[in-house]
Amino acid sequence: MTFTLPAQVRTVFGKGVRTLRKQGILPAVLYGGGKKNIALSIIEQAFEKIRKGAGESSLVELHVEGEGVENVLIHDIDRDPLTHRPRHMDFLRVRMDEVLRVAVPLRFEGESPAVKEGGILVKVMHEAEVEALPANLPYEMVADISRLAVIGDRLTLANLTLPKGVSFVGDSESVVALIEEPRAEEEVPPTESSESAQIEAIEVAKEKKEKEEESGQEEKPSDEKEKKTSS
Repeated sequence: MTFTLPAQVRTVFGKGVRTLRKQGILPAVLYGGGKKNIALSIIEQAFEKIRKGAGESSLVELHVEGEGVENVLIHDIDRDPLTHRPRHMDFLRVRMDEVLRVAVPLRFEGESPAVKEGGILVKVMHEAEVEALPANLPYEMVADISRLAVIGDRLTLANLTLPKGVSFVGDSESVVALIEEPRAEEEVPPTESSESAQIEAIEVAKEKKEKEEESGQEEKPSDEKEKKTSS
């Protein structure tokens, strides 16, 4: 699938960029490939649509008005910390005959029999580093956890199906996910302060009870007092 994104050369800089953002236009920069950097303007809605489809590991054709078509990767996105909307992005030029190394997200799917029996699924990795030509870079890779049948089973990179022309970087036996035994609830032992507080509370209650018993022996109920007085 080919992802295409239109862009224009940007002539607005500094404080004027705020006005662009209010109009739904985002500032960007194109760089790399031994060519000059180009400041760009991108329609936010169009960019978000492409980002959801291509991610940051799939090739994008950037159609720059007046400059031609560039093969790029979405290299970096600066987002507003409150709204999480994109504020600026970088596009990296790539050569189609040059192998690239990128981190590709992992998508976990399937149902683990071990989890159904009470095991705990631990996701050790959420992305994997791969090498490939730009045209072969995948958007994501699937990690099928249905093969995790019993507690102690592990899913490694070697268990994942790689697209044609793609290879993992590093040890293929690296663990992607595993099943652990269910964690038993541990009783929290009482601290010294809590023990002393309990002892103190018992002593206070005991002392209060003793005082009540002593006062009950010295003083008789009011109704008995009244009967003796009347007699």
